[in-house]
Amino acid sequence: MTALLSWLDEVNWDANGMVPVIAQERETGQILMFAWMNREALQLTSTSMQAVYWSRSRNRLWRKGEESGHVQHVSEIRLDCDEDVILLTVDQLGGIACHTGRHSCFFKTLQNGHWLIDQDVIKNPDEIYKQHLIYETADLWFHTLVMLAKAGLKPQDVLDELARREGLSGITEKASRTTGGEE
Repeated sequence: MTALLSWLDEVNWDANGMVPVIAQERETGQILMFAWMNREALQLTSTSMQAVYWSRSRNRLWRKGEESGHVQHVSEIRLDCDEDVILLTVDQLGGIACHTGRHSCFFKTLQNGHWLIDQDVIKNPDEIYKQHLIYETADLWFHTLVMLAKAGLKPQDVLDELARREGLSGITEKASRTTGGEE
């Protein structure tokens, strides 16, 4: 397996084990976004042919489109002449690469000393991520209802507890608990 992954050793990773990545749209040649990859992200991208980046803000792997649905299917992975920049040629699902709801993250152009926006928002980001919140909340509620049923409890038991807590701070409420269970 090590010999099969030796191509990863040819990448000039920075001091943090990262390499900059440019995503370019296959059909138009337009630059869609810039991101970072660590070794694992590049390996996963190569294996799945779907873009996986390293999110510095989340401090974890980020599968492009995992929340928005705007997945990038990778058709080609290229390494530059200095072996320190990756270029992904991608098909962008949904036509939106940017978290602002635009086609490309490069939607500002310098004109006469001012940055002007030259791309419309395709979809409001609140709407993009609202659906993800609905999905995740539905998963949470489903598993919570299953757990309650398994314990012989009903949703009304939880609603009664929430009514009891109304107007209490979290600290006061927790101190008022009378159960002997572990917290």
